[in-house]
Amino acid sequence: MPSKKKNSKGKAKKKGASEQGGTPDAQMQRLKIDDNSVDENDLLAEAIKLAAAEKKMIEAAVAEKEEIVRTNDDQTETCMHGFVPSKEDTDFNAVVFATEFVMSLQFAKANDTKNNTNWCDILTAARVASAEKYPGVWIDPSKMKRVISVCLSEATDEILNGIIGIAQGCAAVACYIEEFLAFISGTNATHEQKKVLELLAADVHGLVKYLRERIPCNCLDDKYKKVKCSTKMGFCCNKKCTLPDKVAEQKSMVYCTKCRTVNYCSRECLEAAWPEHKELCESFVEMKAEFNSNKERQVKRQTDVN
Repeated sequence: MPSKKKNSKGKAKKKGASEQGGTPDAQMQRLKIDDNSVDENDLLAEAIKLAAAEKKMIEAAVAEKEEIVRTNDDQTETCMHGFVPSKEDTDFNAVVFATEFVMSLQFAKANDTKNNTNWCDILTAARVASAEKYPGVWIDPSKMKRVISVCLSEATDEILNGIIGIAQGCAAVACYIEEFLAFISGTNATHEQKKVLELLAADVHGLVKYLRERIPCNCLDDKYKKVKCSTKMGFCCNKKCTLPDKVAEQKSMVYCTKCRTVNYCSRECLEAAWPEHKELCESFVEMKAEFNSNKERQVKRQTDVN
């Protein structure tokens, strides 16, 4: 596969963005709202700034992908990490869809000043909103696979550029869609989100490992050699966990032994989260039992036919 190359125009654009306000992560960090230190008017002003920043980031990301399409037409060698831009996508723009979804997560992260956001609810709300805006897309595997391809390509670029926050969002969205497609196709019993949550808070090691297993190029091979010996981290699903970003060493994590869909940094966090997790846990257990029962019946019917 061709290696990643940036033309001089592309470099100039990157530098200009940095001079105007820094990386998207830095912009979001500066716009975070402290509920305890500002009044209602200040909160509104900050919300407007965040919305403007989100819109600007979406427009910049879309413009960058469109520029790549043009440079590809001019035979400029650029590795897209498996994504194949097409000017024929007139009915559905996967780049716009992916960018809007990722930016909705970045917007939520910027507002998560108390570190207690329920990311499952945020992801569900983002999916519902996008389904209303793009009817039928979420049940069209071919279109959703293009969105996955966009997210993997963008996440890889951001890793190579050192912008971890955007890479986390892109990888998490790709994983979320993968799990959703597996669920609606009947491959998985539930729409599991444990890996999605881990990617939202993943370190470079976790991100590179996830992406490298999914892109067809070798652009992350050198990066993986540098980070493969670093400690693997996991995400604690107790939204009241006091650890920074709810992240702990993966080897110390404990999981719910009933549904096996959520991880916690400690036994204490598992027990503290149980009252809220209980209903969802029981639902997952029932869905998995029904799923396994249906599979057994299908195998039995096939055996009887043969």
